[in-house]
Amino acid sequence: MSRFTLNDEARAYLAENARRNPVPAPQLTLAEARAAAVDLAWRQSAPVPVAAVRDTFAVGPAGYVPLRIHDPGPAPRRARREPRAPRARMPRIRLRPLRNRPCAPRSSCCPAEAG
Repeated sequence: MSRFTLNDEARAYLAENARRNPVPAPQLTLAEARAAAVDLAWRQSAPVPVAAVRDTFAVGPAGYVPLRIHDPGPAPRRARREPRAPRARMPRIRLRPLRNRPCAPRSSCCPAEAG
């Protein structure tokens, strides 16, 4: 027994598939396989609506190839983002190097200057 479980829709699909096709496809006769192929419509979902369908042709190596172009229509517009609250400005701090300051006489910070 597997520790994974199927959701109800998957179980219903597998049960319906087993009911409609009790014999594996390679074991079917040609007439049974054709009848099973016609019966595949129950598996297909509803077609997605499109704005326009255009039939045209393209040139292939053996001549013209028919094409059907489905135009889904305009893309959905992105939602406008809410404006952000203004950020608080941090004051600029100027740091000065310590090198220009003279060391205290006989201090241990600069061994070269130590007396």
